Order: sequence, then structure tokens, then C-alpha cells
Amino acid sequence: MTSLESIRFVAPVAAIALWACLLAAPAHAVSRSPYDTAVAAASAVAAVAPPVAAPAELSTEARGSGPAGTAGPVDVDLPADPTEGIGVDSGLDLRIGLPFDEQAGDPVIVDSSTLVIDNRNGSSSVPSVREDGSLRIATVIDSPTAPSRYEYPLVLPAGGSLALGDDGGAIIVLADGTPLGRFDAPWAYQADGTSVDTSFEISGATLTQVVHHDAGMAYPVIADPSYKTTTFYWSRTTVENMFARKGNVGQFCRVVPTSYLVGVGCGITPALDQAITQAHYQKKRIKAVFYNCAANYCNYYKFFVIA
Repeated sequence: MTSLESIRFVAPVAAIALWACLLAAPAHAVSRSPYDTAVAAASAVAAVAPPVAAPAELSTEARGSGPAGTAGPVDVDLPADPTEGIGVDSGLDLRIGLPFDEQAGDPVIVDSSTLVIDNRNGSSSVPSVREDGSLRIATVIDSPTAPSRYEYPLVLPAGGSLALGDDGGAIIVLADGTPLGRFDAPWAYQADGTSVDTSFEISGATLTQVVHHDAGMAYPVIADPSYKTTTFYWSRTTVENMFARKGNVGQFCRVVPTSYLVGVGCGITPALDQAITQAHYQKKRIKAVFYNCAANYCNYYKFFVIA
């Protein structure tokens, strides 16, 4: 098994160029290496996927065997072994299992935030971490014979549950009713950009994306569950760092662990100021809950001082 630390890194532009060459290769060409296959899969995602936040810079030396690091307000572990799943830590631990993990090949790093895992059935999983802490787990479907169902078993915090949202996405709800995070409404596209019917199903703590692809489509088909954390637990150390710097916006913005929205910028609101001050004097932590109304002008955080 090739160690993750020794796998090469490539720039996205080079990856896209290589993908085009690989797709154009004649049928009698020598079969691709796992690395070239991974580059092609990652580039297929980049070619048709809707835009997301910039990629995070993760390290293979941060924690354990897979790439890991802090992305925005959360810590993310990508797996060195597909059976490990993806760890997401915002103060509470969540683990997201990957489809076909028992039969999949070794993960291959294609850039500093993205892995490609060959599922060995005509599909690949392409998890990538973004600067705002969100997680995209794209699926690259290479042919009509590939599966149409992709299961993501979740290990939830104690008392947590998984439910479908009104928009077709899925929500993780904690025991106290707080939304820990959400999977955006699913999408799928053919290689030519044409949309493909897709939906989520839930069974217990398993999220399944169903992709209705067939032989008449332009392959590869790309599908995607994207996960965003919406509840964050800030430690006593974080509280004290914010309290010490809340009089200086420049310094404060370097330590506040929320992901601020484009157009809103970083600054201390009265509600956040009050929560930081109260948590400092009471020697407590802060729970920050993000509410997304799907428009920048009305997205907001609520802050709770907790033990």
C-alpha cells in the first residue's frame, strides 16, 4: 500500500488538462495508473460541479494517518483507509462513512484538500474540504453499469438523529433539537452539464443518494452530497482569545472561529460581544448556532453561554 505521505500533489489546472487527455485516450491505450485515474476523477468534478468555497490546506502529518487539519471553524480528518470514514469535529464529533468502503481502493491525494477513492465498481468517491469548513463528497460515475445508490452511514453524537429537509437536503439534529449540520439538497450532472434526477433517502442514521443515470447519458456523471456544520462549540481557550482581542477588529478576526459570509465580513456583533464577555467572567464556553435562510442578508448566528 502506498502511504498517503508519499503521494504526489498536482495543481488543479494541470489536473484539468490531464483529465482532458485521459478522456481522449484511444481504447487500445495502456490502462491508467491509480494516480492518473484519481486525477481524472477529481478533474471531472471540477469541470461540472457548482462553485463552492476555496479549498482548505490540510496536512498529512496533522493527526493520524490521513490528511487532517482545521478548515474554518471545524477540524476535518480525511481517511487513509476508506473504512475509517471522514471525521468532522466542531466541538462534537461526527463521522461520515463512505460508499463501498469495504471494496474500495487506497485513497489517492490529488491536491492539498482532495482525496479520490476508486470504489472498484465504475464509480469513485471524491471528498474535499473547503476553507469555510464545508465538506463535499462528490461521486464520479463512469458508466451505465455503475451503481445508482450511494450510502453514507453516519456515526452521530449521542441522541442525534437524521431527517430530510423541506428542500430535499438532510439535517442532523442533536438531542436538544439544535441542528448540528446539514447536507445540501443533492445534485447530479452529466459531463456535458445536463442535470440528472437525484434524491436523498434516509434509513436510521444512513443517508443514501440515489442517482438515476442510464446508457443514454454523457459520462462521467457527477453527483454530490455537501455537508455544512451549523453548530459550533467554542472552548474556554477560544473564549479567552476572543475576549482579549475583541477591542481590535484586525486581531479579533484572526481568532474568531466562525465562517463569515461574503459581504458580511468579520466583526463583533452586540450579541457575540455579550456572549464573549459573559463566558469570560463566568468561565464558560460558547455554543454558536448558524441559521441559513439561503440569502446573505438574513443569515445569522445565535450565541449561547454553556458550561
